Amino acid sequence: MKKQKLLIIGVIFIILIFLSNTVSAEIQDRTTDHLFDFEAYGDTRTGHVVHQQVVDQMVPLNSDFVLHVGDLVNSGDSMSNWDTFLSITSGYRDKAIKNGLERNFYPSIGNHDLPLTNYDSIFGIDHYYSFDYKGFHFIALNTSESYISGSDQYNWLVNDLVANEDEEIIVFFHYPAYSSGPHGGTADVVTYLSPLFESAGVKLVLTGHSHIYERTYPIFQNAVNSVNGVTYIITGGGGAPLGSFTTGNWWTAAGESSYEFVYLQVTNSKIYANVLDQNGNNIDSFEIINTKNQKYLMTSLEDNVRKNIKKYSVSGSLNDDGFKPNSNKANNQGVRIASGDVNLDGKDELIVGAGPGGKPWVKIFETDGTLLKKFYAFKKSYSGGIDVAAGDINSDGIAEIAASRFSGEESRVKIFNYLDNDVYFDRIIFPKLKTSASISMGDVDMDYNDELIVGTGANVRSKVRFYDILTTDKKGTRLGVELKPFDDDIKNGIDVANGDTDGDGFVEIGVSKLSGDKGRIKILEYDIAGTVLEKISVFRESHKSGANIEMFDIDSDGKTEIISSARKADDSLPRVKIFKPDGEKYADSFYPYKKSLKGGVVVAGINE
Repeated sequence: MKKQKLLIIGVIFIILIFLSNTVSAEIQDRTTDHLFDFEAYGDTRTGHVVHQQVVDQMVPLNSDFVLHVGDLVNSGDSMSNWDTFLSITSGYRDKAIKNGLERNFYPSIGNHDLPLTNYDSIFGIDHYYSFDYKGFHFIALNTSESYISGSDQYNWLVNDLVANEDEEIIVFFHYPAYSSGPHGGTADVVTYLSPLFESAGVKLVLTGHSHIYERTYPIFQNAVNSVNGVTYIITGGGGAPLGSFTTGNWWTAAGESSYEFVYLQVTNSKIYANVLDQNGNNIDSFEIINTKNQKYLMTSLEDNVRKNIKKYSVSGSLNDDGFKPNSNKANNQGVRIASGDVNLDGKDELIVGAGPGGKPWVKIFETDGTLLKKFYAFKKSYSGGIDVAAGDINSDGIAEIAASRFSGEESRVKIFNYLDNDVYFDRIIFPKLKTSASISMGDVDMDYNDELIVGTGANVRSKVRFYDILTTDKKGTRLGVELKPFDDDIKNGIDVANGDTDGDGFVEIGVSKLSGDKGRIKILEYDIAGTVLEKISVFRESHKSGANIEMFDIDSDGKTEIISSARKADDSLPRVKIFKPDGEKYADSFYPYKKSLKGGVVVAGINE
């Protein structure tokens, strides 16, 4: 019996060792900071069975596009090789092409792809080229063609890097700079290309040729430098016979001889990368900081005061004195504001809705005040002011624009297509209640489409409702959850926001009282019970003006902070306060306008 127990314990120990070496992929939950996903791999060549296994792991991740770092086939002049490659990769190549892209597969040239007659006829793409997507710039080089100083490709690269210096740049090609595989590194890449990457602030380079996986430490001037360095990745395990991996090199941060691909999830703040083998196991994970992205807070006054929309740093220091949203000097109309990427440039634009007292216009601005578009959300006879929001309702990368009646006795909400102003949604949210509506947009059910979030206005008990937006049905579909955040409130009206306060990929709902209270805020789960996660009293006990609410990831940690701002009242100050996700104070409050102004402050977080 004792021997049997020892045998069982031994088997369990072996199983535990096996499980500890097959770690599940640490895929990031999509947060409100998410931009897009892409995959990279290479050296697919002859291992068709393994290549198919790799592709079978890639396709379900549903990335926006795939990069190939060369050696797509074993012999470039063999059309049968290309037929096999095209058949295996049809799973990701045949997917719909995302807005802002010309294709969903971007190849680079390897030595085995020569001669290029078949390559050219299949892909119809330049041998070295670049493309932009959501604020990122991608460069494909051809290391089978001269790239030394003075060559055509070198001169093209210099000009391309300079022209796109304001964007985060990712480069991919075949021959690696540093390699612990059989082929070794490529001296000419280190000599001619690396200095260009370093001077342009490139942080990530993807290569192949060696049939291994390898990640370097960040390297600058041929030495490890965590501040200014470039991380070089070899992803050469797409199907070609694996090579041996030599350990102990000074540049190596991680690596092994393995069939694999790299899955990269891009946010405004970081690139999260997971390296997955042909069975879906995670063999490496790393992060690249998006150094070009900047976060700001835009502020406005919402009531009867014609003042600038201003730009502040997230610490509350003035960055730009801003611009006036209304050129009509006779109109002292305030505004409400929101943010969203409406044109696929990877940066947020500012959506501005007219305050009370004038026509119900919506304007879309660049953050420097450049007007992109203007339209009327409701009949020109309505002058009660409108609330605005932005969100991507159909995962096409373009934010749609929502507008609601923010005062009066009709809770009408519309959602517009930014490109042509088509109305996707038009509905009175609370038809039995004589009240207005506040709005937000966010992905509450993790279907990768943003839903409409609507809160009640004054004179009724507070409620929050949620809608899926269907472009084929202007009424949308009401979801089953309805929150009642303030049961004791029968006339204050509420402001709504959403954000991921705990970094789990699911958004939470923020609600504040708009009047008659000390700026009370609640953060609730999106669930039937309306579980309350945090309660925050923003201002002093005697403060009766209420508060607006915004939720925004200020410090790029994947968790949204809570931003509150005072509403108009005789005893209020135009003050902004920021709280951590757990309700603790984040930073000192700041005053974006003179303390004598009583217009009520609205804040929108901006990624730029």
